[in-house]
Amino acid sequence: MRDWGNGQAFRLADALTGVCVFGATGSGKTSGPAKHLAYGYLANDFGGLVLCAKKEERRQWQQWAADCDRSDDLIVVGTIGKWRFNFLEWEVSRTDASGGLTINIVAILDEIAGAIAKAAGESENGGGDNKFWEDALHHMNTNLVDLPIFPGLQVSLPLMRSIVSTAPQSLAQIADANWQASSFVEFIPPAPAPLVAPAARVWIDS
Repeated sequence: MRDWGNGQAFRLADALTGVCVFGATGSGKTSGPAKHLAYGYLANDFGGLVLCAKKEERRQWQQWAADCDRSDDLIVVGTIGKWRFNFLEWEVSRTDASGGLTINIVAILDEIAGAIAKAAGESENGGGDNKFWEDALHHMNTNLVDLPIFPGLQVSLPLMRSIVSTAPQSLAQIADANWQASSFVEFIPPAPAPLVAPAARVWIDS
């Protein structure tokens, strides 16, 4: 796949064992060995999944694919465009023993929230005020996942955002005609028996 001369090469067997590149920030890990090996994979008709943490990585791989005449094989999954992946619905619809469990779906959301907090430089000690807000977010996420699952709606981040942004703030608001006309929660079907309370009442009671 990559011939470095003097009997040194990167062969198919090497590609099947995995590669780890070490180096400080800015040392050329991506522009050097990563690019060199990526061209070898692409030129030899490899397929694979590339997870991009930065926006420029997608454009970089698109350029590499074009350089190796593989642009037609490239499928870009993202928030815009033809191809998307609803990881929440995938977790809900898994058919194995742990699939579809609220606790597992909420665990994913908790992990995402933790990663965002860490990236923002927030403390990871899990105590004090942080612990309070982490528990509050966990509780809210549990309700946000349950409300669409009970009546059989597709779980997604846009749906959850609509629920939390239009949820009632009090029992009195549930009876308010203006809230009823504008709240997304009001239009969520009641859960089947024995969980027959309207979604708005479930939210407040929780």
